[in-house]
Amino acid sequence: MSIALITSIYGAHDYLTDPPEQEGVDEYIAVVDEPQSGACAMWRQIVEPRPHMHPRMAAKVAKCCPAWYTDAEYTIWIDGSARLKHGGVAEWAVGHLAKGAHAAQFQHPQRCDITPESIVSMGMSKYDGQACIEQAEFYKKQGLPENWGLFATGFIARPRWAGIQTAWLVEQMRWTYQDQISLPYVYWREARWPAVLEGDLWSNPHVYFENHR
Repeated sequence: MSIALITSIYGAHDYLTDPPEQEGVDEYIAVVDEPQSGACAMWRQIVEPRPHMHPRMAAKVAKCCPAWYTDAEYTIWIDGSARLKHGGVAEWAVGHLAKGAHAAQFQHPQRCDITPESIVSMGMSKYDGQACIEQAEFYKKQGLPENWGLFATGFIARPRWAGIQTAWLVEQMRWTYQDQISLPYVYWREARWPAVLEGDLWSNPHVYFENHR
């Protein structure tokens, strides 16, 4: 079994830092717009400037499609602000995929539906100018049921064969880079369902999130 840990940082939004060395992980890959320095020697940095994209959207390419950057059997995506707490996090997360799940994620810690998520998002400055509410309304008109589910996207374990990755990226390019709105729709449309990681996103023994830079 091979595992790759993948992150992406654009627009100096976060700091690239080395995690505890992970059991079972063969590659540490960071897709960035410019080389990162500091305590990040473990990472193989892939520099891919995307000046035509908003930095938040540019970082979603590797987030949605980690298999573009590695041949590993499994990938663990972590947002640039995510910090792993111990060396067994990757194997713990991948263990949830044993029964054929297309991903393993934490449930959203506060909501279970994209409509309230879209409303809350429009109150955040980082989503200024994004059509979050219209996006959620469109998905509901396509048939996405109420309270179908909502998942945190800052930490995701996936098998290489998971088939929704490009579809998720396309929805964000079509609508908004608020990726927690589009992911449930893509799961529902493609008849997929992720395994749920135990614990609360903000309070668990495996991963935590720092403030953005």
